[in-house]
Amino acid sequence: DILGIIENRERCFFMKNGMKKTAAVVMAAMLMGTGAVVPAAEDMGIFSQTAIVAEAASVGKVTGLKSKTLSNSEIKLKWSKVKGASGYTVYMRKNGKYNKVGDTKSTNYTVKNLPNATRENFKVRAYKTVKGKKVYGEYSANWNTATNPQACKGLKKISANSDSIKLSWTKIGCTNYRVFQLKNGEWKEVGKTAGTSYTVKNLKAESEYKFKIRACKTDDKNANHYGKYSNVIVAKTNIKKVTGLRAKTISNSKIKLSWNSVSGADGYSVGMRKNGVYNEVADVTETNAVVSGLPNATRESFKIRAYSIVDGSKQYGNWSDSVATATAPQKAKGLNVSSVTESSVTLSWDKIGCNEYVVYEDNGESWSEIGRTADTQFTVKNLNAETSYNFKIQAVKIDDAKFEHYGEESDFVTGTTSRSDKITQADIDAMKAELTAYSREKAEYIKEHYTEFWKYGIDYNTLEEYFSMLENKLTPENGSYNDVYTIPFDDKNIDKITKIFKGQIEYEYKQDSNVYYVVYVETCPNGHRINPKPCWAIYFLY
Repeated sequence: DILGIIENRERCFFMKNGMKKTAAVVMAAMLMGTGAVVPAAEDMGIFSQTAIVAEAASVGKVTGLKSKTLSNSEIKLKWSKVKGASGYTVYMRKNGKYNKVGDTKSTNYTVKNLPNATRENFKVRAYKTVKGKKVYGEYSANWNTATNPQACKGLKKISANSDSIKLSWTKIGCTNYRVFQLKNGEWKEVGKTAGTSYTVKNLKAESEYKFKIRACKTDDKNANHYGKYSNVIVAKTNIKKVTGLRAKTISNSKIKLSWNSVSGADGYSVGMRKNGVYNEVADVTETNAVVSGLPNATRESFKIRAYSIVDGSKQYGNWSDSVATATAPQKAKGLNVSSVTESSVTLSWDKIGCNEYVVYEDNGESWSEIGRTADTQFTVKNLNAETSYNFKIQAVKIDDAKFEHYGEESDFVTGTTSRSDKITQADIDAMKAELTAYSREKAEYIKEHYTEFWKYGIDYNTLEEYFSMLENKLTPENGSYNDVYTIPFDDKNIDKITKIFKGQIEYEYKQDSNVYYVVYVETCPNGHRINPKPCWAIYFLY
C-alpha cells in the first residue's frame, strides 16, 4: 500500500539533507486527502517526518461516543476503542470552541466540577505517540448532554380547596419540575411545570396526601436529566364544597340565598360577582343569607363556600356552583291613555330599569296578559267602538337563567274607544240577536209542532230549548242554506242591512215554512262564497 511504498523509498533513495525536505513535502501532499494530521515538513528530518505522517494516517476516528450523567457536576463519557491508539484527548465546547479538558489511556473519561443543570457538548479524538510527539486522528462526532439539577428544596403547601392542593418550592436551575403523589403505595408523576408552584387537582375533600418533587434538565437531544427528590410533605384538602344553592328575589333591593349544610363547617362565605370576580359580601353561620342594598332590576350572580377554622385561621372549601338571579324592578308608574280610536287604545308610561313591560286588560273577572313590549307605549287593538276598557302594566327583569322577576303592578287606567262610522263586531252581534228573535217569531209551524219532532223529551222539552239546540248545533258544514250573504268590514249602515235581512227571512219562510232558520255569522273567506276582502258571511241555516 501507499505507506509501504513510502517506507521503502525513504530507505533506498533519500540520503541527502536537501532531498529530505522535498520528499517530506511530497509525502505530505500525497496524504492530504486521507484526513491524517500532517506535521510541518520543516519541523523534522526526512526519516522522522515520513514516519510521523505514516503513523498519523493509521490513527482512526473515534466513534460510539456516549455519556452518562453521574450527578449535578459530573458527566462520564465513553466511546469505542480505536485500534493502535496510544490514548485519547477529550474536548468540551466553550464560547463556540472545543477546548481540551483531559487525556486518558482508557475509553472513558469523567468530566468533573461542572455547574449543575447545564448543557454541555463534547468531542474526543485518538492519538499515537511518535518520536515523543502526539499525532491525532479525526475528531469524533459531537455529543450533547447535561448535568443533573440540584435537589429541590422548600416544598410546601401554600393553599388548598375541597378538591385541590397548591404546592410551591424554591427556584433552582432546571428546565422544569416534576410533581409526584403517593398513590396506593407507589409514587406517581401527576404534573410538570416550569414555574415554582403547581396545583394538584381531583382530590377528595378533608383527605391527607403525600407529595414530593424533583427538577429536570433537558439537553440538546431532548434527553431528561433529573435531580434528587425533595423531602416528602403531607398536605390535607379542605372542607367539602357547598351544594344546593338557591336564590329568591324578595324585592327590588333584596335577594335571599339558601343552601345545603356542610358537615364540619364553622361558617360560610357569601360571594357576589363583580367585574368577573366573586367578592365576599357576607359571612354567616346559618345556611341562608339575605343580600340587601342592591340596585333594582339588576342581574346578580352568587357563590357560597364553607370554611373550617384551623389554628385560628379559616380554611375554605371550593366555591359552590353559581346561581344567577336578579332584583325586581320598581313599581311601574305614569300609566296613561295617550290616544284612542274607534278600535284601539294607546297606553304610555314612565321608563324604568327592566327588560320589558307586561300589559294587562280587565276581562270582567280577572286581569289577562294581552301583550309585552320593551318600549314605553303599547297599542291595544281590535276593540269595540264606544267601549270602556281597564288596563295596567308591570315591569319585568329577566336574569341569566331566563327567570322572570316582576315589579309591583301599576295603578289601572280606563280607556274608552271612540264612536265608529263603520259597522263593528258589536253591531254584527246585535244584528244577529235581532234577526234570531225575528226568525223565532216567524217560525209559526215550529211553534205549533215542536213536540212532534224527533228527540222531543230527550234533547229538548220546551220551544226555547228547541230553538237553542238548533242554534248551537247547525253550522254551514252540517246544515242547509240557499245562499251566503256578505257584509264588508267598511260598510256603515247596519240598520239598512238588518232591515234587508228581515225581508230575506220573511221570504225564506214563505218558500218553506215548516223549518226554523238559524242566523249564522262568521268572518270571510270561510263561507261558501269566497270573498278576498275583509267581511262577515251571513247564513240562514235549516
